[in-house]
Amino acid sequence: MKKLITFLGNTEYKNCIYTYKGRKATESRFVQTAIYELFCQDFTSEDKIIIFLTEEAENKNWNDSKGRNGEVLEGMENAWKRINSELLERNQIKKVQISSRQNEDHNWKLFGQILDEIQDEDEIIFDITNGFRSFPILALIILNYARILKKASLKRLLYGCFEMKDKGTPPTAPIIDLTKMVLLFNWTHGVDSYIQTGNASVIRSLTNEKNGSFKIGVTHEESEALKKLADCSHEFHQIMQ
Repeated sequence: MKKLITFLGNTEYKNCIYTYKGRKATESRFVQTAIYELFCQDFTSEDKIIIFLTEEAENKNWNDSKGRNGEVLEGMENAWKRINSELLERNQIKKVQISSRQNEDHNWKLFGQILDEIQDEDEIIFDITNGFRSFPILALIILNYARILKKASLKRLLYGCFEMKDKGTPPTAPIIDLTKMVLLFNWTHGVDSYIQTGNASVIRSLTNEKNGSFKIGVTHEESEALKKLADCSHEFHQIMQ
């Protein structure tokens, strides 16, 4: 199952047009609807959007509310109705209430709540735009944990960079894809496994994946050489085994 996992905060979000590689989403106060439009085109009626939110965030941003200047602010529920009402009608959007407190006990509880929403072999799009300040670190730990124990795969790790907005009316702002940074976890595991056991199967798998090798600063010749080295190391380990 494909899942978009995201957080809704209690900030007074402003209208924005989020973009990714020249494509534009519908104007919205919420990066979540933009991510759905730009990255979830292949979602079926079985796939889910999981929104973690506090009670304060639900009152302020899930429902319509009044802004500081007294204007009516569209809530996320009505934003989804405007973007794609079928998501609500088919119960594809799930709200999970979390505590607004931040300490070790609540972080462990949040860890469990997020992990409970990830099932075996899920394909995850993770939005870290509106999480708590510590959440990007927690997200990486959860993703690595789910990848190993639940065979879940990370398709995207995304951040809506509103602080890079332009001066338009409404402004446009980019969505940044951080997915390739998470591959460092896979490579770290692969290298550690090779050093400890001589087993190069993880590294070999990474070099043969479409997005497994780092592309920044790596030439085609270097990429091919790495694949050959990994294949030879894997073959040598198989022979010795």
